[in-house]
Amino acid sequence: MNVGSLNSSFATNIALQIQKTPPTPEEEAQQLATAVAAGLLTATELQSQLEQRFGTDASSILADDGTLDVSVLTALLSRYAPTNTDSSRTGMLPPPPPPPQGMVDRVQLQSVLTDAYGEEAVAGIFNSDGSIDFEQLKNLLQTNAASSSGNLVDLSV
Repeated sequence: MNVGSLNSSFATNIALQIQKTPPTPEEEAQQLATAVAAGLLTATELQSQLEQRFGTDASSILADDGTLDVSVLTALLSRYAPTNTDSSRTGMLPPPPPPPQGMVDRVQLQSVLTDAYGEEAVAGIFNSDGSIDFEQLKNLLQTNAASSSGNLVDLSV
């Protein structure tokens, strides 16, 4: 095989992967059920992972006997499935749901950043209209050492 046909084959493969649509909620639920049946993870582990992603909505995927309830899992995945078919065809996923502990507002973020880095370092992050200059925030976080928690910003304060 020559380099030209190898590059063409590679490009075709990449294009096919990009055009591939994500699985339907039913297909994804069946894949997860198969993984649990095969012992790749337990139903409880799956529930824990889904609770981290979707919050308490995922707590009911186990039946009373501890087995995976595929119909409840399918319903959960359907609630969070992409609804825009155009973006689905391009392989774009919707944004994840907000974290179960809630979002941080601008005042909380400013307070935590000021405590961690000082007023001077934080001054350029917030625009006059209250919006965040994400480039400035990114620069601040990349140029300063991580907090003692190991995270760039410890919001548990």
